Amino acid sequence: AISDTFVTFPLYNLSGQYVGFQQYNPLGSKQYRGDPREGKYFTFISKPDLKNPYVTAWGLERLNPNNKRLYLLEGVFKACRFHNYNLNALATLSNNPLHLRNWFYSLGYELYTVCDGDAAGRQLAKFGHHSCILPDGQYVDEMSVDEFDQLIKKLEETI
Repeated sequence: AISDTFVTFPLYNLSGQYVGFQQYNPLGSKQYRGDPREGKYFTFISKPDLKNPYVTAWGLERLNPNNKRLYLLEGVFKACRFHNYNLNALATLSNNPLHLRNWFYSLGYELYTVCDGDAAGRQLAKFGHHSCILPDGQYVDEMSVDEFDQLIKKLEETI
């Protein structure tokens, strides 16, 4: 069922141009049912031409160029947790953002992927210089505050 309550996250490219959005439906289904707007997440990214979508990830406006560490995570809510600690983080909006690989490396940051504890989440590991793969069944956006604090401490000690 489609909910009346959505959260919409704007997506920009590196030039600051609005290129799309991701919408979260808390009542949406995790299973695909033929209409992507009925799922938990619906992402729309416009295309400058039919073959090439705009390069984007959520969280670009929060990047601090003085901090050379950049965390790559699958989703917006995961990246938000890192932003709350004033850490650079991008939501790749996918666990396999192959079309973004060269772009990530061109940003000039040391890339740290934080991967969910499932098979899909582990795919993101290949896009960073360093990876933290959570234990099976563990997800950044479902961690308690204490668990997340411990994760951040562990990650920041790897500097």
